[in-house]
Amino acid sequence: MVRNKSYKNFIQANEFEYKAGDVMVLYTDGITEAKDAKGEEFGYERLESVVNEVRSLGPKEIQDHLIKKLYEFTGTENINDDYTTMIVKFR
Repeated sequence: MVRNKSYKNFIQANEFEYKAGDVMVLYTDGITEAKDAKGEEFGYERLESVVNEVRSLGPKEIQDHLIKKLYEFTGTENINDDYTTMIVKFR
């Protein structure tokens, strides 16, 4: 987090069109930067793949699946960073 007026340099305004059934996943870098025993990061592609596996489910089930896969990938529930997700499914 940027705690001074320079945060304006990091802000972008975007508009997205969505349709019923679309899923939006908001997450902190603790998700994508979580590492396995070899030091490989969970990454964006794996995040996308994991969400697509269960995109037809509700937001809570999508989040539960994502966290389960994150724990499986890292081999622990004690991830060495904070991690937060918010799942939005449009109707």
